[in-house]
Amino acid sequence: MLIIFDECLGIEESRFNWSQAFRSTVKPSFVGKDRQRLTDFLHHANSPLIAKSVNLHSYSIQEDVTYFHQIASEHDVRQLVYFYDPHYSITENLYRVRNWLLPEIEMLFIPVKANLPEIFFLLESLNQKGSATIKEISSHIQRGILEQSSWLITTNRKKLLTKEKKNKLYRQKEAKDYQLVRIDGNSSTQLKVQQKGSLEQLWNLIVDNKRENDHVYVVENGLSFQYVGADTMVTLDRHMLPLHIPFVQIMLSKNLYENQIVEKNKETMEMTHV
Repeated sequence: MLIIFDECLGIEESRFNWSQAFRSTVKPSFVGKDRQRLTDFLHHANSPLIAKSVNLHSYSIQEDVTYFHQIASEHDVRQLVYFYDPHYSITENLYRVRNWLLPEIEMLFIPVKANLPEIFFLLESLNQKGSATIKEISSHIQRGILEQSSWLITTNRKKLLTKEKKNKLYRQKEAKDYQLVRIDGNSSTQLKVQQKGSLEQLWNLIVDNKRENDHVYVVENGLSFQYVGADTMVTLDRHMLPLHIPFVQIMLSKNLYENQIVEKNKETMEMTHV
């Protein structure tokens, strides 16, 4: 099985190269008529005085069919799991692409908005299990692993979570005030700010109120901060959209070992009732 990430998600190509359960790659995102790679474009982008929109090139249905067919052939796989940014890739088109690829290639696509910790949690759980199939990932999703509540700390939640503001370059400036936002599942509609304060104040508010057995899973971008109390830490490529809007996403969950025991017990119970 091959895991594919949209380049605009900021997940580096080498992130899961160590996995024994699956292979992974990054699907290129392009900017402008010249189709420059997004990462290259952002590495050379300046800090504008006023916000500047980035013209991302969307794949056509035929381009997507060609890409997924070629990448499956290159990796000699018949199962593809695609984590995509719904602000960039069009969900309705992906359904059409999947129909084009069947039955030769089986494809599962999963939108990623504000649930990055859950995505990493899911993939690391599968890796520790030692195997990964589309059926297993679908089972995890149906059991709600991507619907857990999590927290977002950022300087401006609308610039990070709304399509009209996300695909932009912003002026780089030092931040003093941050916003704490509760994210329910994979929804980006819950934008109400729970509290404001310094990064340290908001971080301490979360970890000081966690349950005893909670595993603190952190995915961050663009912040120089010591996350005291974090159990798992993932740092994304700083050059991602929206540029110069730092954030940290936090999920509190039982540790991976305990979750595997729960999943194994569920599977045993299901087999018993067949």
